[in-house]
Formats: sequence, structure tokens, C-alpha cells
Amino acid sequence: MKLTPIFILTSGIAGLILTSTWFILRRLNKEILWQRWYTWLAIALLFGSSYLIDAHAYRALILVIGMVMVFEFCRLMKFLDSITALVMMVIWQHYFDVFLGFSPATIDLVVLGLAIMVSLFQFKASKPAATPITFFGIILLGIVWPLLVLQPDKSLALLLAAACFDVASFTGGTSLGKRGALGYKIFPKTSPNKTLAGLLTGVVAVALLLLAFGKLTLGSLLLLVVGAVIGDYLESKAKRFSGVKDAASWLPGFGGLLDRFDSLILLAPLAVIIF
Repeated sequence: MKLTPIFILTSGIAGLILTSTWFILRRLNKEILWQRWYTWLAIALLFGSSYLIDAHAYRALILVIGMVMVFEFCRLMKFLDSITALVMMVIWQHYFDVFLGFSPATIDLVVLGLAIMVSLFQFKASKPAATPITFFGIILLGIVWPLLVLQPDKSLALLLAAACFDVASFTGGTSLGKRGALGYKIFPKTSPNKTLAGLLTGVVAVALLLLAFGKLTLGSLLLLVVGAVIGDYLESKAKRFSGVKDAASWLPGFGGLLDRFDSLILLAPLAVIIF
């Protein structure tokens, strides 16, 4: 694809973020932060290079990531193997249709029906708290995530917004989260590591990003921040249900792709509105 203005601006801001956080991490000297930094560097290079190669390469990358996250979510919620196979088969078919440019309206109804069926019959009355998590998880991964392929420029900018929030909130929470009121835990039961310091630094980072894009308004800032927080909260609830720290263990500093992109799955449709 062409070097569009939004891609050039996105690449420049991403480079600035990675460079500035590198100097901060040198002072903090924490291995987990370094792992996240290198993982984000790899993600930035992967998305940037696929975008430049071809529109199909970029769209395929997004959908492959979605496929992996669907599998991680099914394993996280401890679906039966038969249920896991059914969920993956239907959602992957939807991804394939989106990739080929087919109208997703009909298959979206199938995904919605599947989400309802799994929510009602997977756990029945034994674990009612898992039903809304399952329902929203399948809807977000099955229908919302593929929206990122529809407008590559905007989804790339949205990915950067999610990255800014993640890097800034994690770094800010780690360095400032033990200082008085800044250490207030936002979700003490579901996600005890999320502090007020992390939220505030994430908000500042997203505000600066939107300012650079010329899109800074109170509405856009709230949409990005609230969407990121809720997406992260839903995945934290799923992990708490399963009694695990991460959705997987293969991605350095994060666990799995679901841990990395949890804040983004709810933000996908907002790309059209904000950017």
C-alpha cells in the first residue's frame, strides 16, 4: 500500500513512543517491562511491514491474530473440545468471508446465535457468572475484531492508540503505583495490578496521541479510554474465572495475544468514528 499521511504519522509517533520508553525502562530496569517493550517493537514492525507489502497481507495478519485469540478464549473459558471446535469453525468461516470481501450480515447472525447457544448451554446453571463473559467474548472476537480489516489506515492508528494506552499505563502504574492515592486499585478483585496511576498515565498518552492526529476531543478521549479499560476488564474477568494469570504463555511479557489485544477488541468499531 502507499505511504499515506496517516501511516507516516503513525510510524513517527510509534518510533517516538518506543524511543522515549526505552530511556524510561533503562532507569526502571525491570525485566517484565523490557519483555513488553521488545514484544511491542516486534508487533510494530510486523504490522508496519504487512501494511506496506499489500492490503491483503495486512488484512490476513489481523484475521490470523483474531483466530489465535478465539482459540485462546475458548481454552481460557474451558470449553469442551466439541464446543471449541464449533466456535472456531463458525468464527473462522466468518473471518474468511470478511477477507474475501463478502457481506458478513448473514454469518454475523450465525455468530450471534452461536454466542447465545454457548452462553446458555456451556455452563448452564452451575457457573452463571461465566455466561455474560462468554457471550461478550464471542461477540467481540467474532464480529467486532474483523472490523479492523475494513479500513487499514484507521485500524493502524487505532492499534497505536491501544499500544500507547497499554505501554503508558503499565509503565506509569509500575513506577508510580505505590505513591499514596495513585496506588488506588481500580478493579481490586478482578485486576489488582490496575492502579489510578496507570489509568492517568494511559489517559495522558492517549490524549497526546489524539492531539498529534488532530482528533483530540473529550468524546474521542473517553471512547478510547473507556473502551480500552472495559476490554481489559472483560478479559481479566475471564482469567479470574479460569484461575490463571494469562490467557497463554508463549508471548514474552504478555502471555498470549488475547492478553495483548484485550483492550483493542472493543475499540475496533470506534476507529471509524474517531480516526
